[in-house]
Amino acid sequence: MRAIGITSSERRPGIDIPTFKEQGIDLVLANWRSVVAPPGITPEQKKVLADAIDRLVKSPAWKEVLAQKGWEDAYLPGDAFADFLKKEAVRVNGVLKSIGLLKS
Repeated sequence: MRAIGITSSERRPGIDIPTFKEQGIDLVLANWRSVVAPPGITPEQKKVLADAIDRLVKSPAWKEVLAQKGWEDAYLPGDAFADFLKKEAVRVNGVLKSIGLLKS
């Protein structure tokens, strides 16, 4: 098997595989992770969770994991992440429709 392209916006260090964008295909997709909580948590619970995640993403240990795995630091807290998800859903659905994998 041979990789024909990667969906990141830029080439990854140590990997000689062109991006799809370099090849004229306007497609950028990134892996993302999230921490979610059930509906109905209190504002206090939400703050405790958000503060813990904020400390984590600022820690030297997390920075080391990012470097080891070659991940980009793209942390978005709370509402900013919710906005990203809404925009990403619209964008990805558009791509899927344009290539016939999702009905209009």
